[in-house]
Amino acid sequence: MKKALIILGIILGIPTMLVIFGLSYYRTTYNGLVTQQQGITSQRANLDSCYEQRAELYGNMVGAARKAAGSEKDITIGYAQGRSGLPKLSANPTDEERSAYAAALKASQEAISKFQATVEAVPHIKSNRNYLEAQRKFSDMSQKCEIARRRIIQAIYAFNSHVVTFPANLVAGVHNIKEQKQLEIENAENNRRTPNLFEKK
Repeated sequence: MKKALIILGIILGIPTMLVIFGLSYYRTTYNGLVTQQQGITSQRANLDSCYEQRAELYGNMVGAARKAAGSEKDITIGYAQGRSGLPKLSANPTDEERSAYAAALKASQEAISKFQATVEAVPHIKSNRNYLEAQRKFSDMSQKCEIARRRIIQAIYAFNSHVVTFPANLVAGVHNIKEQKQLEIENAENNRRTPNLFEKK
């Protein structure tokens, strides 16, 4: 009798332990996926803020260059594009949103590259103290933006790997949690050229 009870306990205990383990894994996996999603959304917001600050610093840099260039010249081309804001991305952007964001960022980067290339040809601007300080702040912010962009890429890669890996993909499927596409941004430096950014008044 005692032996039979032990066997019965084992028979009932094993499924119970499996259920408890399964529920624990399910909860942990779901919470992990949600946390990763929220992390990506937060990092996108950080990147947006970074680009907004960079655009403001670009305006300061252009203003310093204008003053250093003298009253007979004015830097106008590319100013609006360099300071223009970027469209906001939703938590899980559509293809249209990603394309619009990438296009806006590319236009901004190209305008900034053109401006910097032209300044290189004007010694008294690039040696101006106010311009150098504005350029330093802009460069520092650009590096922060690049770091933020790389972090998003890594976060999305980790999240997507989690979503498609068994058995996490089963949990993701139940809650309709899908892979997120990477935001592809073309490097504007590859298309860098030196246009005429100075217009006589």
